[in-house]
Amino acid sequence: MSPSARRSRAREAFERVEDLVNGAGRTGSRRAPESESGSGSGSGARFVNNDNTRVGFQAGVVHEANIYVALDDDEPDRRIEVAENCLAGDMPRRAEELLGELVASGRLADPRWRHLACRAAYRWTLAVLSDRPIGRLDDDRLRDVDAARTSALGGPDDEWRRALDVVYRLLARLLAEDRTGEHGPGVLDDVLAEFDRLPETRREEIHRHLDLLMSGVAQDRVDARRAALVRARRNGNGREARVWKFFEPVPAEPRPLDARPFEPGLFRWALAVCGTILAAAGLTVAFVMVVQMSTRAAITAGVLLLASAGLGCAFAPRQAPRRHSPFPARRPVDVPTPFSRHVAHRVEAEFDKRAPDGVVERSAWTLGTRQRRSTLATEVANLYAEPKVEAGAIDWLIAWHAKEAAREWSENGGRARLRRLPARLLTIAEIMMVTYAGLTLLTTASLYHPDIALVMLAWVLVGAVLAAFGRVDVLVVARLHAGRAEKAADRRLRAERRAYAERVALLRDRPTDGEMARWLDFDKIYLKSLAMNQYGLGSRDVLQHAFITEAAPAARRARVHRGPPRFSAYTVWVFLLTEAGVRQVSVHLDFPTGIAKDQHRRAFRYDALTAAEVVERGIRFDDGRRRPMLPQADGRAEPDRSSFIYDQLFRLTLGSGHQVDIRVEHLDAWLARDADRRADGGDDDLPPPGDTDLSGALGLLEAVAADGRDWIRQAKDRRRRRLRHEHDRPAPGGGPGSGRPRPGPNGAQAPGPRPAPDADPLGHGREIL
Repeated sequence: MSPSARRSRAREAFERVEDLVNGAGRTGSRRAPESESGSGSGSGARFVNNDNTRVGFQAGVVHEANIYVALDDDEPDRRIEVAENCLAGDMPRRAEELLGELVASGRLADPRWRHLACRAAYRWTLAVLSDRPIGRLDDDRLRDVDAARTSALGGPDDEWRRALDVVYRLLARLLAEDRTGEHGPGVLDDVLAEFDRLPETRREEIHRHLDLLMSGVAQDRVDARRAALVRARRNGNGREARVWKFFEPVPAEPRPLDARPFEPGLFRWALAVCGTILAAAGLTVAFVMVVQMSTRAAITAGVLLLASAGLGCAFAPRQAPRRHSPFPARRPVDVPTPFSRHVAHRVEAEFDKRAPDGVVERSAWTLGTRQRRSTLATEVANLYAEPKVEAGAIDWLIAWHAKEAAREWSENGGRARLRRLPARLLTIAEIMMVTYAGLTLLTTASLYHPDIALVMLAWVLVGAVLAAFGRVDVLVVARLHAGRAEKAADRRLRAERRAYAERVALLRDRPTDGEMARWLDFDKIYLKSLAMNQYGLGSRDVLQHAFITEAAPAARRARVHRGPPRFSAYTVWVFLLTEAGVRQVSVHLDFPTGIAKDQHRRAFRYDALTAAEVVERGIRFDDGRRRPMLPQADGRAEPDRSSFIYDQLFRLTLGSGHQVDIRVEHLDAWLARDADRRADGGDDDLPPPGDTDLSGALGLLEAVAADGRDWIRQAKDRRRRRLRHEHDRPAPGGGPGSGRPRPGPNGAQAPGPRPAPDADPLGHGREIL
């Protein structure tokens, strides 16, 4: 089977899975906000209780900004810019890949780009260290840090070099402390003094990205310095007033409601003329006969017929919009589409939201706006169907129309409903008047001459049918309403454009993806401090910590193209690992306000963990047959492009029988990656966005569950063995990430800065501080 066929089968299977998930519990819109965690802002994790309740897939808003897209032929400054965006958006692994490839390519050695060397080296170092505790810094990571520092040699002496030196010295101090178990407060003071002299932006970046790396005395010293910063930055920069705007799609521009004149063909003209003459002749003869018998009956029938004709001409566009509306957009479609159903739902929701209080007033509002709601839903669904717009992009317009209807209702004291009688009542009244007039004419004319009366009735009926097929009524109504309808449409378009300009201005200060990530990072730092205070723990008491975030039920959702998802509310899980055991805290975080509530705490000893399970489920298409996927023993296996994992369950079982279930749904990330790749024609190897912190947290918890209390000793032993091995091993002879050579354009080793032959990475064999 060809790769395209396998991908097609995979997409079809995904659509079926998506339908099942949506049916199980889709919440909200976009949305997405669509789409798409750790230190990252939407891990894609889903936590379930023992009853396995969970929140299903949501599409979400997707902002079409290309801040995370880097092309192969981009210049170094563009690749650095994209990497910086990835780092700010909590996607450090993507930033690490981009900057590592850039440094390995040797392009920064070009005099044109040499001024960017220190900037790239600093960003690369942050990306390598971000979201990694000290125990996960293996040889390759440390070589990358050394290669980054080496690549900055010869660069300008700017703020980037100074920030790089501070990070490098701080890392060396932490490694030395981890190796010897001894603290050097004097040396640390020197490093922190250099840190305090950095610009505020650099200090904030180092705080965010090295949070998992800090421990013990260093963490205590840094926490004391950043407490005020966290308090100020968590809700700074207009967070509460701006966050909601991130989840709003770009508003669609209003489209004109065009009127189209009725232009009948020759055949319809013939039918119309013949039908009109025949019906008029029949009515004329009938009235002459009735006048001979009863003038009063003739006047009554004539008044009723004229009244029904007048009502019909005046209200025909409302009574029969498919036939008489001068606006094609107001003609209902036969088959509803997903877009039209979304529009109808939003119209009902917005009008219900603005209904007045009180049972009587609310009922009057519902009755008085029924026709307006129906017309609005139909015309919006038709106007914006082609060219297609995102469903949520016209929600603002629907809300504006509902607001205008509520304003008119309030200004008129509810009397607007008297001028907006339901079309069905008008139709019933017209039918009753025509029926009474017809029976009056027929019975009275029958008294004069029954046979002639029946012939005249036949003339009238046949003429009416011919006139209807000739669309005489449509022609008359169009002539009466065309000018007024065009003026009303122009007034409405001008009002909609003013509302559109106001909406665009309102959303102009929409937060960037980096701001959303930064706010969430500070929230997690704050929640960690809150949990430590509640448990009475200091930084030196916490051996390691981890975060996992998930979308709270019914949370709104949005993401930037190729970026991680952001949510309007989170459930944040904080795990604090101490000598005595694990402290777990989960809270509901209202993201716009930063308010944490509904806290749940649990503490358990390491020996209380009796089992750990990891189960993955997915679909693989190899030879055209669908097969279940089993977990890979080696997480480094090459991913199968014709398969995807849509569910991963991590379960901790305690000795008491209680289970802690963490459900990770890769479905959203798979959709985001596949949709973005197909939209860009981009890199097939692009990792799903925002899985860094999630994988780290799950790996840490799995190790704790497997080793129990011994994980502390084993982790320290592994680090010491690695550091001794690093001390005894010859210096690396390769470029960045030695042991993971990056190929050049033709498969050869790419040029780039290499550590000096006698280099000792991070001073493992010598004291650099």
